[in-house]
Amino acid sequence: MGDWIKETPSQHMKSLSDDLLYLIFDYTLPSTLIEPTFPPISGGNDAPIPSENSSDIRRISPMNLLLVCRSWYNVIMSQSSLWGSLEVVLKPLDEEHPLSLATALCLLRIWFRNSQNSPLDIHLSISGHRRQYTELDRILELLVEEQYRWNTVSLDATWCLLTSGGSQNIRMAISTGSLTFLSLKFDDCSPNVVPVAIDLSACSQLRTLELRRGVELADHGPQPACPQNIDTLHLHPSTNTDALVIQRKLIASPKLRVLEINCPGSDLLSIGGIFLPSLTHLRITSFDSECTEILNLFERLECPNLTHFAFQAKRIVSDLQISMDFLLGFEKFMSRCHPPLRSLVLRICWHWYWVNSDWDNLQIRESYQECGRLSRRVLTPLSGLENLHLSGVILDEQLFEEMAFREGNESSATIFPQLESIKIECRHFRVSPQRLVDMITTRWRQGDRLKKVDLRLPVDYERIEETHDDLRECIIAGLGSTVRYFKTPWVC
Repeated sequence: MGDWIKETPSQHMKSLSDDLLYLIFDYTLPSTLIEPTFPPISGGNDAPIPSENSSDIRRISPMNLLLVCRSWYNVIMSQSSLWGSLEVVLKPLDEEHPLSLATALCLLRIWFRNSQNSPLDIHLSISGHRRQYTELDRILELLVEEQYRWNTVSLDATWCLLTSGGSQNIRMAISTGSLTFLSLKFDDCSPNVVPVAIDLSACSQLRTLELRRGVELADHGPQPACPQNIDTLHLHPSTNTDALVIQRKLIASPKLRVLEINCPGSDLLSIGGIFLPSLTHLRITSFDSECTEILNLFERLECPNLTHFAFQAKRIVSDLQISMDFLLGFEKFMSRCHPPLRSLVLRICWHWYWVNSDWDNLQIRESYQECGRLSRRVLTPLSGLENLHLSGVILDEQLFEEMAFREGNESSATIFPQLESIKIECRHFRVSPQRLVDMITTRWRQGDRLKKVDLRLPVDYERIEETHDDLRECIIAGLGSTVRYFKTPWVC
């Protein structure tokens, strides 16, 4: 009996049909290499000899399955689609150990060769501590050579300096009808950006386009009035005139559902209004400490079906008036569009540390209170919110009083009756601890709709998770709660 048990697995594996083996092998995809790497010992163009600490491509599926037996070898080599999906994420251990991209280059060559003409799904993420990598140029060239069978391609090269000549010698011209997803990022790769020319007429199946930092759209000749199938778009606006024309056409795509703009420039938004009837998700990141770019966008943009809005300012706003101008612009935008907003993220700035030190100044205090009232006025009409994240937004006591459920009140009479999660980051939070706890506990007890609370409060704020038994009871009963405190008045 023992011998039969030992022999059965091998016999069963040999009896499996090729089609069933293919399905089993398919579950091992995508082929994945995710690790810090050391330079491999060279063993030829396509066969690096792994040292003790180097990446061994023989461990990666389907290469590892290829070495099991002759029947598996035949199945894997006859199914080119098993080689069409590859994910490579490389990071150096530290600045003393630069990356070796030779393994990644070798991997691409083997997988591209074995995949023959099958569609390619490629994800490459490389972080390099500002070093030059000659293999990176070759990787880009190899990718572009195979673009005729791209399906989904993501390339993120961060802190990898291109070799001599840099981006001036690299130009990516993309025109493939099979492409559905493209994400490119060459963050701090070179003093210059990498020009990418996309033939929107040829890329008729393109649904998602992400052009992040270090990438600039280049002219590819006559383009359609606007691409018809773009669903998700991430842009890093440029001052280049040709690039701006193409970007405006991309934004005008009638099926655009998700739009993310990093540092929107006034030139991108300077021509007329922008009507986006299909847009549901809008995310904006700005480095403008005056908030003029986002105010410009608020005036021109109209998206009546928006459900998710997120804004993040990367620069500190040191003037309360700028924050109030932002809130007024957002209020007008919402009043004009009347979108069914369900998720709102406002990260106006990291916090005004000077407010704490100047609280005895009557003018500062009145401005603070006025800004808090404005925040409440802006937020109150958003009755459909399910997720709320506020950072650097001044909030007043009355807002939290109106957010709390009271006995005898219908939920429809309370601000944000559908709220499921709330996140507040505020180093100058002046709402009383009892008012904050009441808002949380009454909402939790009213049908358990509130699921998650994430708070980051001033360093000297009362430790509410320790001093309020009713809050601890809600947490024990299942409320997801994270309460943190700023370490110092000036460190975020």
